[in-house]
Amino acid sequence: NIPEWLKPNVDKKELFENYMEKRDFGKAWLTINGPGFNPIEVGDRLQRLKEVSHEKAFHLWVDFWCEKYGKKDSFVFI
Repeated sequence: NIPEWLKPNVDKKELFENYMEKRDFGKAWLTINGPGFNPIEVGDRLQRLKEVSHEKAFHLWVDFWCEKYGKKDSFVFI
């Protein structure tokens, strides 16, 4: 059984939205950690996950990640 977020032919953006609607934030998190998003899109989704999280460490990590990578349009940092 391969998780949906690892299947290559699944629309990851739609899958993320489905998980958010179901309040399945762990699977939403796993979805943005794979292919299908650029850094700007990941940053936007991290901010949405931050809104539903009460973990201060996660908030700090999201802020750091978005500041460092969230404005880039590619994961190629050369």
